[in-house]
Amino acid sequence: MFVNGNIEKPIKYTGEIKADAIQRWVKSKGVWVGLPGCLEEFDALATEFLDAATKDEQTKVLEKAEIMLSKTEEPNKKSAEHYHKIMSKVLEQGVGFISKEIERISKMVANTKMSDAKKQDLQKRLNRLSSFQAKNTEKDEL
Repeated sequence: MFVNGNIEKPIKYTGEIKADAIQRWVKSKGVWVGLPGCLEEFDALATEFLDAATKDEQTKVLEKAEIMLSKTEEPNKKSAEHYHKIMSKVLEQGVGFISKEIERISKMVANTKMSDAKKQDLQKRLNRLSSFQAKNTEKDEL
C-alpha cells in the first residue's frame, strides 16, 4: 500500500489473505473502509476518542456520541449503540479493554459452533472494535 503517494516506501501486507483481514489492515493504516457494521461518522468519533489526551476530553467525545446516537435511526441504531458502549467501557477499564474484547470475540468466532447470523453479528462487533485500535502508519516489517 502506498501512503500519501510515497512509492519509494510501500507498506507491505503480510497477514492472512482474507477480505475481512485485509480490510481491517487497511483501516488500521488510517484509510476509512466501510466494513460491515461500521458507521463512518462513528468511526471518526472513535478516532477522536482515541486521540483525546485526558478522560475529560474522552468524556466530551462520549457526550457527542450520545447526541449522535439519539439522532441515529434504524438500521444503524444497533451499531451506534455498540460504539457508545465501547467508549463507555474504555472510560471505565482503560484502552486495554479493546484488545481484550477483540481477543475474546475472535476466540468465540473461531472456536464456537454457532449460527451464521450470530457469526456475522460478532464479525460486525470486531469491525467496530477495530475502529478503536490506534492507527499505525509506520512500515510493517516482514
